[in-house]
Amino acid sequence: MTINFPVNVAAMRAILPHRPPMVWIDEILSGGHDGGVCRAIPRQENLYFSSGAFLKYTGIELVAQAFGFSRGIFELSKNPGASEPKRAFLVGIRTTFMESIPADTGNLLIETKLFRELPPLLLVDGIVRSEATGEEFLKVQLKLFFE
Repeated sequence: MTINFPVNVAAMRAILPHRPPMVWIDEILSGGHDGGVCRAIPRQENLYFSSGAFLKYTGIELVAQAFGFSRGIFELSKNPGASEPKRAFLVGIRTTFMESIPADTGNLLIETKLFRELPPLLLVDGIVRSEATGEEFLKVQLKLFFE
């Protein structure tokens, strides 16, 4: 199956472990086994806003979801009949840089890259930045456990 990017994440609903309102990624701009780039379009009604501001953990969850979507679209391209989501758990976080994301920042780009795979653990590097300005809000390494 050929992937035509960008992909709206609604097209992957059958293989996703999350359901709205917990799906915070809107589009997959690129994806593969080792990660990719996703876009989040902030909306005040989403659960990551409180009193008009992003919650502090928003960037971490965006990176985790972006990696899952980027790898998921790759897996779906290899196996178009996939219908069971793979379960993954966040078991560790190492941030190297974190700033509050301004509520008026506009669209966010979330870049993920597999750093190391030690089955069943994956170490994933992630960056959250403004699509308009390139300003970085988070650099993080996540430790994920995949079943």
